[in-house]
Amino acid sequence: GYHGDIAYNCADGTQVKTLHVNPNIHKKLSADQLRIARFESDYVLVSRDAATKISQRDESVLIPIVKDDHEGLSQADKDYYAQFEIPDDLIW
Repeated sequence: GYHGDIAYNCADGTQVKTLHVNPNIHKKLSADQLRIARFESDYVLVSRDAATKISQRDESVLIPIVKDDHEGLSQADKDYYAQFEIPDDLIW
């Protein structure tokens, strides 16, 4: 499962929803490697490739990505930080 202690906020229409995810999932969401999609009355995580296919059929299913503090980083900085692996069992 993806459930954990880190709050990840996403905007669903006019409402801000909070999903509690583990560090590995949070990193992938922040790096745009995973996307959040609506499924029935809940949310599911989908890969970037699946999100691309979903968007070709119905863009409204995908939850827009909320950019966080990393928005100000250059691509070189993002690539630099991406090399540091966050262990799955990291506890804050």
